[in-house]
Amino acid sequence: MFFSYVIIKFFIPEGKYNKMKTTFLLFVILAIFLNSLILHSQTGTVNDIGDPYTNPMWEYYSDNMLSTVSAGKGFSGVASNGDISSICLNPASPVIKNKMQFYAGSTIKSNIYLIPKDNSYYIGNGFPSIFVGGIYRLNKYFHLGLIYRNDFSYKEYYNNLSDSVNHMFYSNGEVTNQMVTHIITIPVLYNREVISVGANVNITNYRANQKVQFHSIGLPNYNENTYSTLWKLSFQFGFLFHLNEYISFGATYLPGMTEETEWYLDGLDDIPFSSMVKYPDRFNIGTEIRLLKKKLNLTLDYQFSNISVYYDYLKNRSDIHLGIEYIVDNALTLRTGYFTLYDFRNIPNKLVEWPGGTYSYEQFFITFGGSYKYKNMSFNIALMDSHLIVNSYVSHTKFNWGVCLDF
Repeated sequence: MFFSYVIIKFFIPEGKYNKMKTTFLLFVILAIFLNSLILHSQTGTVNDIGDPYTNPMWEYYSDNMLSTVSAGKGFSGVASNGDISSICLNPASPVIKNKMQFYAGSTIKSNIYLIPKDNSYYIGNGFPSIFVGGIYRLNKYFHLGLIYRNDFSYKEYYNNLSDSVNHMFYSNGEVTNQMVTHIITIPVLYNREVISVGANVNITNYRANQKVQFHSIGLPNYNENTYSTLWKLSFQFGFLFHLNEYISFGATYLPGMTEETEWYLDGLDDIPFSSMVKYPDRFNIGTEIRLLKKKLNLTLDYQFSNISVYYDYLKNRSDIHLGIEYIVDNALTLRTGYFTLYDFRNIPNKLVEWPGGTYSYEQFFITFGGSYKYKNMSFNIALMDSHLIVNSYVSHTKFNWGVCLDF
């Protein structure tokens, strides 16, 4: 017996949860339930409802924002020159002063607890969020690099489940769902003083895991594990234009996709089913103004994603990113910023029972950051927090660090 039996029979014991908690629990198991309906079908069936994990509905939390410099100034900088990590915003942004640059960084996110006064259900860090790689100057104008990064990741966890499985009574159980995008990026950059153009060649593996476990003293553990995988080749394009030494403009475009993930169940050789995946087109545009002999830099970005393409329980995202950067001296740079992450749920649509009411997923991030340069190294940190302006249902904190070396 697979997930649908486990969910209906054991995850919602009668009378155990009040109405609010039951709603939250339904949200936790919704994705498993959608897939369980399909896993009982014939091998090779396509789930037209859509993959519940590999999709943009989780982006209120899953975006790791791996460029530390950009993160410190409101995750802005589409029109800014920066280190190699700036390809997260614009593949035309990096400036390599020497022959080669190497970068390593990571993001840590605080958990979101979705049941009040109960830590048994939360959204948290999934696979470690890292950016590591280098870029090489082929000649005066052309650059080529190789990077590993995981831009999106999260883990959904619920415990304190109890009842019987296969006629054996268990005192405790847990569900863990996790998704991560493993990306190998080859940045290709043509850089002139006035204009730069670039492209990220991305080889992406979308990977999701579902684990159901029950355990109790004196009984054998009950485990069910499924996973999905999807490989995709994509290209992100960008340009950066310096109008003069004080003003620059930039824009990027990442095409969307419609594909199918392949789901596997441990112990089975065949593919039980495929699940539809739709990712949006993403378009970013920005400007940077440099003042006070270019010691004070102001950035403004507009970022758009047509995530309603996934299904009509999502609305398109339009967000503003503002940043301030002040170069104190040759060694120290300070940053702050602000960006929006508006509620992009389409509440009237009842396909998904979201926990939280209207606007409860609204987030307004305040950011702080800085860099310290020592010889050929730069040490960067950034903090992004959405509790300070409005403490919403999904407010959380991201801490980002990175180290850059020029050779």
